[in-house]
Formats: sequence, C-alpha cells, structure tokens
Amino acid sequence: MERLDAIEDLQAVGLDAPLSYNPGGGDRPAERSLRTALTEAGGTSSSVMPPTMTRMAYLTLRGISLARLLEHTLGLGPSRIVEVHPTSALVLGGAEADDVDALKIERAARRRIVTWLNQEGGLRGLPDGIADSDHLVAAASVAMAMLRWRRGSPAFEHPADPPIHPHTVIA
Repeated sequence: MERLDAIEDLQAVGLDAPLSYNPGGGDRPAERSLRTALTEAGGTSSSVMPPTMTRMAYLTLRGISLARLLEHTLGLGPSRIVEVHPTSALVLGGAEADDVDALKIERAARRRIVTWLNQEGGLRGLPDGIADSDHLVAAASVAMAMLRWRRGSPAFEHPADPPIHPHTVIA
C-alpha cells in the first residue's frame, strides 16, 4: 500500500479507462454526448467506444477495479474519481485534430501535442522526451483535463448518474 499513499492527499484522481458500463452493453449516455461534442468540434468520434466493446472490456474491468480500490483503500468517494478521455480532451481543448489522430503512430505529432500542452494546454515544463510514448502524452492529457476540471472549465463534462454510472466523465 506504500504506492497508494502517494495519492492519498490528492483532491481528485483522473483515470484513463471506463469506470462503468450499461448492464445491457452498448453506449452510455456519456459516449453519445462525447461523440456529438467531438463531431461538432470537427474531430473524429471513432476513438469513443462503448465500455463493453471487445477491445474495451478488459480496460473497463481494470478501470472499475482501480476505482473501487481507490474508494475502499483510500476512502476516496466517487465524486473524487473522474473518468477521463484523453484524446477527446486534446481535440476539445484546442489541439490540432490531425495531430491527435496521428498520436499513436507519429512521433512528430506527439511532439507538436507536447508543445501545445506546454503552451496552450495549461501544463508547464513537460519534457520533450514524453513524446517518445503515446501513453505518456495521454497521461499528460489526463493531467490537463483534470486541471481544467478542478478549475471549473473542462472542455467536456458528463455528470455522474449513480448508481449505474457513479463517476463524472470529462475530456
């Protein structure tokens, strides 16, 4: 539990994983709203997948398990654990949609996103080296989305709807 102690004093935790699902499968209201927001912003909505989709099911199970661990081990309530969609946060936050689309395959696109996060995204001092990994860039995007959410200005927010969907979804 030593590693969990490092996050005990945080005001909120953002997780890059679905933290709930519809009992019958398919899209949650959050996915439908997020796809609409992305389309209206000129982005692609193909990265927004239902939590029970084959490619997402294991990530969803890990996300739910981690959220419960944080809730029960550290006493964080569901309102302090937020589901974040990092690529949507980039697009809706103002990053170049073409760079976000190329995030997983082009280091040059990741470098431009890191520069954008440092200059426009509200983060300061991100090392260029994080552009070596799409996972690190996504983590920085989660940090940006959480910062904006804590300041009351997320690019996208879908409120929690307990008991089925106990966590807020942001981008």
